[in-house]
Parts: sequence; structure tokens; C-alpha cells
Amino acid sequence: MRSNEPGAFVKATLRRALYYTVGASLLLLAVGEPTWAKGLALGGVASAANFFLMALLLPRALRQEGRRGAEGMSLLSVVIRFGLMGLALYVAATHPQSLSVGACAVGLFAVQVTIISDRILGRWFPVLSAGSR
Repeated sequence: MRSNEPGAFVKATLRRALYYTVGASLLLLAVGEPTWAKGLALGGVASAANFFLMALLLPRALRQEGRRGAEGMSLLSVVIRFGLMGLALYVAATHPQSLSVGACAVGLFAVQVTIISDRILGRWFPVLSAGSR
């Protein structure tokens, strides 16, 4: 998947981040940590949704006429995306018997870890790269 199209990069990154999240959650379930597994899954899904919204809203902010419109759209984007991540943490915090807040916080970095691992592992294993190089 070596397309120069931004949409292809976003799709590949989201797919890989969700694969990593599901895999890590299944591993946590296998070792008997269901609250950590569910917290990580919640954080990973919120991370993927945050990245998708950023990819969707950033071009709209850049297309705005004038500085005021671009700043307004950028602020709206940040409020929506941080609200989404805050909501995931809130849900985890209000259900401590079934969701781990710590695992949810770790899961919120799923996309960032995916992008960094793609850059590092993609050099040695080009077949693993999602095209972020």
C-alpha cells in the first residue's frame, strides 16, 4: 500500500492501529485481565476515531477563507477530538469495575504508537510499512 494519497495512509494507519489494539486486548484477556482488555479497547477505538476526525477536519480548516475562519474550524476540531478522548476516559473512570482507566489512557496512544512503529519497523521490514515513510 504505497499510495501517495492521504486517504490511503489514513486507512492503513487506522486498520493497523485497530489490529494492534484488538491483538493486545485479546492478549490481556488470555492472561486474565478483562478490565485492562476492555479499557485498552476503548482507548484504542477513541484514538482511531480521533485520528479519523483529524484527517477529516484538518483539510476543512485549511480551506477556510481568512484567518478567523481557519482558527475557528481548528478550535472546533480540537474541542471535538479532545472531547471524544475525554469521554473515553470519563467512561472508564465511571466504570472502574469493568474498565481500566490506565489501560484506556494507554489505548489513546494507539495511533501514535502505530505510526512510530511503522517508521521504525518499516526500515527493516518494508512489508510491514503502511507507507508513512
